[in-house]
Amino acid sequence: MIVGHSPELKVLCALLYLGGECNGFSGGDKFGIGETTFYRHVVEVAEAIVLELQEETIALPVGDDLAACLHATDTHNPPLPGCALFMDGTHVEFSPPKAIFLDYQNYKGQTTIQAQVVCDHKCRVRDLVVGHSGKNHDARVR
Repeated sequence: MIVGHSPELKVLCALLYLGGECNGFSGGDKFGIGETTFYRHVVEVAEAIVLELQEETIALPVGDDLAACLHATDTHNPPLPGCALFMDGTHVEFSPPKAIFLDYQNYKGQTTIQAQVVCDHKCRVRDLVVGHSGKNHDARVR
């Protein structure tokens, strides 16, 4: 574990890297840390996520699970035939370092990271994409 840096900085490094926004060199430069430290933060956060989600996984439904999702949406009011999942996006506000503030400012003037969530009929998260800058158009989130 790397001490001396806040959990928020470590998570932000991971989000930027995993979201494809930067590499270790440019990410480290943005935060005034070395490339190796940047990558260590990414690995530390990824390992924490894996430990937390070992027992539960975020996965698209298949087989009987898919059939149950399709049946539930068929009987939904109003019916949604052929629909197994629901998707929506949102902007998550955060306070980035001043050096990258404008990179995350969305059209409303808020600094955000975008999240796209796919849920089933029981509101269980089946897919999640987080990390695109709030400045990017929603269509870029995949």
